[in-house]
Amino acid sequence: MSDHDLMKLIAERSLISLRRDTVDENQLQGFPLACSASLLALAYVCDFRRDGYLFLRREDISDIKVTATDKFQRGIMIDQALLPDSNAIQYPLESFESLLSSLPENEIAIIECETSEENEFTIGRYVGCNDGYLAAHYFSGAGNWDDELTFIDQSEVTCVQLQTNYALSYQKYFDVHGFPAIPND
Repeated sequence: MSDHDLMKLIAERSLISLRRDTVDENQLQGFPLACSASLLALAYVCDFRRDGYLFLRREDISDIKVTATDKFQRGIMIDQALLPDSNAIQYPLESFESLLSSLPENEIAIIECETSEENEFTIGRYVGCNDGYLAAHYFSGAGNWDDELTFIDQSEVTCVQLQTNYALSYQKYFDVHGFPAIPND
C-alpha cells in the first residue's frame, strides 16, 4: 500500500483489516493512527473493543483493506463512541528503538519477535539499546522479574505492544506494589 493511501486511511479514521502473511496467519483489525517508512501504529481492535496499540514493521504487512465488515463495525464503534483519538500517537516511529526510548520510566511494553525460531514474547521495561540489541527487564506471567536483562536483536522485532489490557493489568499492579531495581548488564 502506498504512503498516500495509508495516510488517507489514517485521516479518514478507517477501521482496517491487515495481514502479515510471513509473520502470522491471523488477520489483525484496527485503526491506523500514524506511520513512518518503517513502522505502522495501529489502535488494535478485538471484538469491538480497542486493546492498546500495536506498532508493526511495515515491511511485514502483506495486505491492508477496508472490508464491508470493517465499515459496518466502524459504524457500531462510532455509535458507542469507541473511535480512538486521531492524535493518540505521540511516539517517534523511526524505529522500534526510537519508539521504546520515548516511553516513560517503568512503562510496561511487550516486544515480539514472531518470526524467530522461538517466537519470542518479552514483557517488561525497556532499558536501552546496545549494538543493535534492545535491552529489556523481563518478568514472567507470575510477576517474577529476571535477575538479568534480556537482549533482543532489534532486526528480529516484528511488533511492540503498548497499553494493551494485558500490559495495563501488570502496569497497575507494579505501580502499586513497586518495581525492582534494574539489573546491571
